[in-house]
Amino acid sequence: MFAFGAELWGILDGILILLHKGYKKVRIQTDNFEVVRALSMEESVDSGITLLRRFKQFLRSKGQWEIKYVPRECNLIADQLAKISLFW
Repeated sequence: MFAFGAELWGILDGILILLHKGYKKVRIQTDNFEVVRALSMEESVDSGITLLRRFKQFLRSKGQWEIKYVPRECNLIADQLAKISLFW
């Protein structure tokens, strides 16, 4: 559950940065399949999670968003950058 919430917060922070910079159309890619599934479903079993519920409302109201699952093995550069950021 911690990884799920951390991934949602990371994606939300990224979206807020992009909105601030004026972007209105964004493709979100993540290697967390549960996050992709939860955000892609109109109504989910986890709809009781406040963060997930608000995130979905936010995505419906702001710009055009596409969320896509990308296996970690296919996105090695992003994985390495994420690991480097842990040391900063």
